[in-house]
Amino acid sequence: MKKKTLAMLTVIAVVFSMAITAFADTTGTGSAKITLSISQNKQFYSTDAMMTEYEVPYFDLALYGLQDYYYNPDCYASDEQKAGTKTTAENNVTMLHALIYITEILQLGASPGEAGTGMLYQSGELANYIPLQGAAGSSYITNFWGWGSDINYYVNYAFPIGRNGWGATSDQILLKDGDHLSIHQFDNPNWDITGSTFARFTANGSSTSASADKGDKVKFTLEYTTSQYGAETDYVTGEGVSVYYTDKLSTNPAKWTKIGTTNSSGQVTLDTSKLSAGIYYIGTDSSEAYVADARSHAPGIIKLILKDTASVTYGDVNTDGKINATDASLVLRYATSGVSITTDAADVNGDGKINSTDASLILRYSAGKITKFPVE
Repeated sequence: MKKKTLAMLTVIAVVFSMAITAFADTTGTGSAKITLSISQNKQFYSTDAMMTEYEVPYFDLALYGLQDYYYNPDCYASDEQKAGTKTTAENNVTMLHALIYITEILQLGASPGEAGTGMLYQSGELANYIPLQGAAGSSYITNFWGWGSDINYYVNYAFPIGRNGWGATSDQILLKDGDHLSIHQFDNPNWDITGSTFARFTANGSSTSASADKGDKVKFTLEYTTSQYGAETDYVTGEGVSVYYTDKLSTNPAKWTKIGTTNSSGQVTLDTSKLSAGIYYIGTDSSEAYVADARSHAPGIIKLILKDTASVTYGDVNTDGKINATDASLVLRYATSGVSITTDAADVNGDGKINSTDASLILRYSAGKITKFPVE
């Protein structure tokens, strides 16, 4: 019993002492465009939580009765953590905002417009999904989504730090555009696991998505995170781990098409010569991974945007041989109503999305302001 109690305290200390490294900025942006991955043991929670993009808005935590957890940019400036005020919290999106927002979408079925308006609190479900305890800067969730206390969350594949040797909790983790959140839950019946290691793929300098041309041989490098109770994150080579790819997401990467096994440098290469242009996902269930004793190895994923540049004229979305305002207008109509266009030609900035940014670039190209598109 003594060993089990000690293990529980260790898990709580590791899991919920997390924050981003700096908290000096008090001016928030009002929202944070993030990517999110949630996994349980060797699988992902759902296809809506596999390197999925969400824009988390700022909302007043008082809507959830959580004003005692307002963001405080100076929370970790001294040994005594204190909550902020409505003023210091204004427009600052934290990990706690993200947890509430994705819970309302993924668990309660809320639309993006409905999430963040107090639904969890008004329905009486907040304590069932996010039972928050403790104080500002040292809070912890005892039973996230009914999964128990055995969850870890990292930001950008790093154990978030509040100050030297000290983590912070979800209410004080400030988020920004481009952040990736990894959440992992593991079964721990005997209290012999003390935390998670997260699988991180990188390709072409990115750990969320990469672009390539059809025929390229794309090299992916696999690493696993590891940290020691509040210390900076280290990365261990993911050697000898099976890696898979798919263009149709399912939650278990081990059921996709196998690329191969990572070499001693943690690398595996995907030959795209026989693949069609489109969006693919590269992943692993981490079954063969070994980083350290008493760690649960989370699955990992990265998105690959594969283009067939040999057969695409970027910007000519109606394939009439011209690039002009008509093409820009069609891109806008596609983004709002799904009108038929040549989608490969429309993504002129190569980010895997077709929206007003692409339309603006096409207009600039047709006016002679630019001579080629970012994707080229």
